[in-house]
Amino acid sequence: MKKKAAIFMDYNGTFDDVSEGKGYILFRELNKLDKVFDGNLEIVVITSAYAGIEQSIRGDLFSTLSYFPEPLRNKFAYLIEENSKYITPLNPNPFCERQNLNENGSTKQDGVEAFLKQYDKDGEIDTCIFVGDSIVADLQMLDSNIGNRNKIMIMATRRSLKSCGHPVYKLSMKPPADLNLKKDIEEKVGTINNFILHTSNYSYGVGKGIGAVAKLLEDREK
Repeated sequence: MKKKAAIFMDYNGTFDDVSEGKGYILFRELNKLDKVFDGNLEIVVITSAYAGIEQSIRGDLFSTLSYFPEPLRNKFAYLIEENSKYITPLNPNPFCERQNLNENGSTKQDGVEAFLKQYDKDGEIDTCIFVGDSIVADLQMLDSNIGNRNKIMIMATRRSLKSCGHPVYKLSMKPPADLNLKKDIEEKVGTINNFILHTSNYSYGVGKGIGAVAKLLEDREK
């Protein structure tokens, strides 16, 4: 069975700035990660925002996705909203009706766990990458109880993560950075699973973080 990865990605303040040519780093690095998994990559947008017509991010999300190259746009598979209570398929029909995911949901951790339980019953997804900018709302995804799947958190924020309770590797934004990323992380963090990759904010930082994860996973296979 081919390896498959899922990215659970926050929206606001994370990749909603890709218009006007700002998303090229994110697009480039997503393509690299997709190649690591031989095209078996899907993206789940996960937000705490309400799913009502006036509060939903759906319209803004569709506008943002219009800037993505079509092959990458097709990787966006689901939208999870309202504290993980609802899920909407985005591909192939982005105008599907929302469905119930977890009526008792209250956190993004709940959303990740419910999604994998319901939508990955055969365990095809072996790597989960969590992306966000909020220490309160997003970081909890790294604590998801999802069995033996690999877990990596990309925190795209300038805030300090010193007291977050997880191993943290701060990614350098200056090239040439992290030529020996796997060795560097093993030395400084002690693990290449279940840890936080700390990067700069917005889509540039997210892109740099995803590129680092792609290199890390590629090097691990060597």
